[in-house]
Amino acid sequence: MPFLLCGDFNPYYPTWDGNKTNSRGNIDRLLIKTLDITLLNIPDIPIHISSTYGSFSTIVLTTCSTDLAPKVTWHALSDPCDSNHFPITISINNHQHYQLETSPRWIIIKANWANPNH
Repeated sequence: MPFLLCGDFNPYYPTWDGNKTNSRGNIDRLLIKTLDITLLNIPDIPIHISSTYGSFSTIVLTTCSTDLAPKVTWHALSDPCDSNHFPITISINNHQHYQLETSPRWIIIKANWANPNH
């Protein structure tokens, strides 16, 4: 079943946050790897601004099922909009093309009943 999960998990792990690591980052990385979940965050794109330290980090993770991942576009905006988190936009392209199959149709009133083979 397709799913999208986004949260402020406060994980630190080198895959998404430079060289920092903490236990939440280790757990999140293990879950992503074990459950075959796709991480949508772009490495080295910060999501959080620490007002205490003046540093940037990626403590908000966006993941989804691997079958949904090719349809998802993830983007972090460059303006934090008076917040300590940069807004994230997530788009899902779910355009499906269907080919309709129709049954043959006849116009009965135009039928040549005297010579049905023509």
